[in-house]
Amino acid sequence: MGFTLMTSHGMTVVHSWGFDFNLICQSSGKIVGVGMGVSGWDIVLDRHGRFGLTLNSWDMDFSWRGRIDGGRATGTAELVMPGLVTQSTPEICTSGSNDWTARSIATPGRYPTPRMRIQLVKHPDGTMSRTISGIVG
Repeated sequence: MGFTLMTSHGMTVVHSWGFDFNLICQSSGKIVGVGMGVSGWDIVLDRHGRFGLTLNSWDMDFSWRGRIDGGRATGTAELVMPGLVTQSTPEICTSGSNDWTARSIATPGRYPTPRMRIQLVKHPDGTMSRTISGIVG
């Protein structure tokens, strides 16, 4: 599991996240590895550092809850998906509720923010030129 925090419109948000689950199918006992991740959803933390996300669709039920306090985070995550024992016999495959903990590996502002400078010049003969340079700082 991993996730990235950032500030968006003055609020702290979980900007991207990824999980790996082992699902156990209830009828057959099969174990299925599933990886999933999302970027750009910006899940807002409340003033106590709590957040939550529930995704329900025809092919999965995903629940993620947590609290971030300084450089530490804790919570639960669960994934449920359908499976097939045979072509006509469905079953439920679940990770069960999993407790998780995390710690910060980087502090905002600790590393320089990369920027780029793009310069477009229109010359007297009508042609254009472009210069791209990277600037760190």
